[in-house]
Formats: sequence, C-alpha cells, structure tokens
Amino acid sequence: MIGAQGILDYAINKANAQAIVERLQRQDFSVVKALPQEFAKGLESRQIKVVLVPEPLDMEQLKKFTEGSGDGVAEMDYRPLAKQYGADRLLLVAPRWLGTARQYYGFMPLGAPEGYVSLVGQLIDLRTNRLQWYEPVRVNTPVTGEWDEAPEYANLMKSVDESTQAAVSKAARGVLHGAGDESSDCRCFGSPGSAINTGMVARAPGRLAGASCRMSCGARRLGWRL
Repeated sequence: MIGAQGILDYAINKANAQAIVERLQRQDFSVVKALPQEFAKGLESRQIKVVLVPEPLDMEQLKKFTEGSGDGVAEMDYRPLAKQYGADRLLLVAPRWLGTARQYYGFMPLGAPEGYVSLVGQLIDLRTNRLQWYEPVRVNTPVTGEWDEAPEYANLMKSVDESTQAAVSKAARGVLHGAGDESSDCRCFGSPGSAINTGMVARAPGRLAGASCRMSCGARRLGWRL
C-alpha cells in the first residue's frame, strides 16, 4: 500500500486488501525462483564455468559494511563469502516486491491496484565490497478490464504475471548484457524463499537469489562485460 496513510488508515486498507493478499499467496512466482538457473545457462553459453550452490543467501547472517558508504559501496558486508565460496565476485539479484501496488490518500484509494514487481541486481567485488554493477528493475502493469473479481482476481493476477515476466527479462538482460567469451568460474546461489509476506504489495522474505562469480569485470550502468 503506497501513499500518505496514518496508522488507522493503514489498518483499514490492509483489512480491505486481505482477499487480494490471500490470493497472492497462491500466485506463481517460479520464474523468479528460477533466475539462478537461467543466469547459469546464459553464462555457460559464454564458456563460463558455473556451479549452482543449493542454499539461498540468508541476509540475517550478514553484517552491515562499516568501512565506507555511499554510491558504489554495498550496504551489507559480503567479504566473508569470498572465503566461504572461493569467489572473487558476488552476483546478486534480490526480489524486493512481488505482487501488487495501489496508491492511497488516507483510507481512500487513488486508483486500481496494479501488478508490481521490483528486483535489484548487484555485482560486488568481494575484496573491497564495492559495487561493480547495480541495476534496479521495477515494472508495474495496469489491469486490463475489471480488477475487482474476487476470489481469483483473474485480470489483476494477469497484470502481476506480466510484471513478473517483464522484470525477469529485464534482470536477465542486465546480468548477461555484453558478456564475452573468456573462460571463468561462477557459483550461483539457489532460489529465494518461496514465502510471501502479507501486505497489499507482497514481499519476498529477505533471502536472495544470485551468483558468486570469479570474473574480471568492468562496472557499467546497464550491464557488465567479462
């Protein structure tokens, strides 16, 4: 739920959205969970050795990076993962929002809900914790036709599907854009957790899908080159 809302407004809006939240619990986000496998295939097609690591990355086990901040520096300290996975680089794609979004002013909706998906991609140098690539992906898709069709909300869920597919495609293009043919090693983390927290916009639960990669990379806004 987005917009200017007080505590009471938020409680009312959350209660009114409960049916949509419950429907989102059953929504298929498997294409997001499959991103590490897709990245692995794309990197392998460029003669990069890839090894999938089954466990997801638990953000709660990481500490905040305290030796610098600002643009170009990762917020969390990923450097311990260099030794854990024998890697020089860490490629992360984190699902931030999976579901719907709706603007409110107080308890008054300002429009229909829309499908909304947000992913963030990062390539991190595990020696310095500096970002060598950063790409936020946000896709919102308005509903075509009537949205308020409980209990399945077919048109609304279609807009969620369209946002999901578009966000995944944009993330994949960002990760694989400009990849060369040099040989390198790459480790890919497993899929994010499948549970979705409650809320008008359903959130993934803070576990990231991605890949830790041994690469020589140059930072670019829309991609990175081996």
